[in-house]
Amino acid sequence: DKNISKVFNTFNNHLEDSKFINFSNSKDLYVITCEKNNKKFDIIWLSSNREIELTDFKKVYDKFGNLLENNIKITNKPIYAYHE
Repeated sequence: DKNISKVFNTFNNHLEDSKFINFSNSKDLYVITCEKNNKKFDIIWLSSNREIELTDFKKVYDKFGNLLENNIKITNKPIYAYHE
């Protein structure tokens, strides 16, 4: 399936040669913080069906690797959020 392949490739592209910094969990919110090429990013997702607005990140990509520019929400689908 093309979508599974896109998700897998996006995951590998972000994590390849990255350094794990931290994992945190608060109720249904999960965050993995990594660093790659001197840039920190978070992989963020929820284990529930609620949504949380995401603010204060430089660039955010969805699970397919598409740049998100407006109305960015944390959901049960992982996103890759690069720090300022």
